[in-house]
Amino acid sequence: MPFGLDLHYWGEDQPSAGKILKFTSEHRFWAPSEVEEEVENKEITEMLKTRYITFAGKFEPVKHKCRAPMPDGTLCERQDRIKCPFHGKIIPRDDSGIPVNAEDRAREEKMKFEKQAAQPEWRDPEFMREVEAATGLDLGSSKSNGKGQKKKGKKQKYPNLTDLKQQANTSRSRLEKKVFNKGAMKRVMKAMNRVDQKKHEKFANQFNYALN
Repeated sequence: MPFGLDLHYWGEDQPSAGKILKFTSEHRFWAPSEVEEEVENKEITEMLKTRYITFAGKFEPVKHKCRAPMPDGTLCERQDRIKCPFHGKIIPRDDSGIPVNAEDRAREEKMKFEKQAAQPEWRDPEFMREVEAATGLDLGSSKSNGKGQKKKGKKQKYPNLTDLKQQANTSRSRLEKKVFNKGAMKRVMKAMNRVDQKKHEKFANQFNYALN
């Protein structure tokens, strides 16, 4: 039924609505002294005549933006209602992306300071390049960008083609290399020979096993 019972019987008079019919006992020996054949249930009657609809409220479109400063100098244009998945809770900001409330500004300054304190100064790419130029050692400045993060791997020349070497590198092939390795097979053979030798030594005095 695609709708409720109240709509199914809408506008119809139901004299038997909410009534429960009880049948008399068919036992040969035992039977109740008094049996009410019909019992009216008020809850069922109300359920067939009443419908409850939850009012979720009026939809209000999101008009504000996140406006958090981005690394490229622009502002975040996401229009989430409460929380931005990249910058956290959405707070009021001015045209430059600076929080309007003093508490929000203090919290962001604290987070920025903690982030800088977690990263050592010698990991600064500019400082590392200066040390490399002075000492001639490679400290890995070429592997990090201006944000202190590692660069992405080398772009594939033909990304849509299947790498046959990578396709052959499966769990089955790796297990086969370990199981069927010559050294592993020799160790297994030696262990099996030792087991056979122990069996022979145990039953060597018996005539049947001595001939084997």
